[in-house]
Amino acid sequence: MITSRLDTDFYKFRMSLFAFHYYPHVEVDMEFTSRDKDFVLTEKLAESILARCAEIRRGLHYDGDSWFHFLDEELNYVEKMIGVSASVSETWLDLLQSVDLPMPYFDRGKIKVSGPWWLTMFWETYIMSTHSELVSKMAWGQPGVYNLGTPTQEDVLHEKLQVKLNILSAVGNLHIVDFGTRRRYSSDWQRKVLCSSLGLIEGTSNTLLAMELKLPVVGSMAHEVFMVPEALLSENQVTRDAASMLVMQQWEQLYGPVTTIALTDTFRTEQFVKTATSEQMRRWGGFRHDSGDAYYWYLQIADSIHGKQPFKPKLVFSDALKIEDILRINHFVDKDRFDAVFGWGTNLTNDFGQKPPSTIMKVVSANGRSTVKLSDVMSKALGAPERLLAYRKI
Repeated sequence: MITSRLDTDFYKFRMSLFAFHYYPHVEVDMEFTSRDKDFVLTEKLAESILARCAEIRRGLHYDGDSWFHFLDEELNYVEKMIGVSASVSETWLDLLQSVDLPMPYFDRGKIKVSGPWWLTMFWETYIMSTHSELVSKMAWGQPGVYNLGTPTQEDVLHEKLQVKLNILSAVGNLHIVDFGTRRRYSSDWQRKVLCSSLGLIEGTSNTLLAMELKLPVVGSMAHEVFMVPEALLSENQVTRDAASMLVMQQWEQLYGPVTTIALTDTFRTEQFVKTATSEQMRRWGGFRHDSGDAYYWYLQIADSIHGKQPFKPKLVFSDALKIEDILRINHFVDKDRFDAVFGWGTNLTNDFGQKPPSTIMKVVSANGRSTVKLSDVMSKALGAPERLLAYRKI
């Protein structure tokens, strides 16, 4: 279970500072649910999750007198890794330590939470990873499901992991990073996976594990970075293109172009590459694939970058990767033009014989206005039906 608020994906800190810097007064509503049609969040399970949320909100560190949110060394690490001047991050870091997260609640089969965007967003990873670990433990004893609490079965799981690592090691020159925090089997297992994979896995999105294991920490942006500004601009106009480019300009101003890894599919990659200029496409540090056919996405990105590139951009593939996906994608990426990076997630940290739930926690409204996400596949689209329909008519 979570023992530090640093036990989250690093992009949450990047996005939080972004939101604090550009949108400090925006209030959002978030909901935890699942893409699985047969998903049911029982009241009993929700109570267990919310009990853990109360502990996270209270603070996980105790000095003998009071609870507090972060150790000094933790915030010092965030400040160092975030890569901006102290004048930009100082107030934000102080508030992370002093301001309590808003408290989630259970309502009609969903866990919901509302509050300032820059602060509320942290619940996504905390709630998703807590749910995943509780569900994993509930499955112990079911046919075909491994029990990490049984030494002999843990040996089998290590052997299963080693088979995967051996296949990838044999290929050589693969750039693989751990993206498995949100739907992991447990925090303990994620740590064991990383310790067993040192030398092959080059980094992790988990801020706490990166700090403790001295691994590179990775992470850039998620869909909410585009969804919230689009909702704020959408009062009387269709603003997909304006929101995308506004966010990219703001992100680049805050973090610089080289560290900017653009997530392209919030309003569909086809529209993203049409809206971005060739100069921008050359300048950014890379692009992330998160939905749709990986090869078609690759062709869209490659065909949109014209002229001489100052460096090889990263292409980060992170859409439910399995071993066969990594091998297939690695085969078709032109290594003379791009560095392929594989964000290996649930299949790395939760391959226990059962299908992990396809849970999500997204911003559903910003300042009272509905958000929307189109995605490169219909099954991942989110938002009010009338807003999705309006975009599909364009």
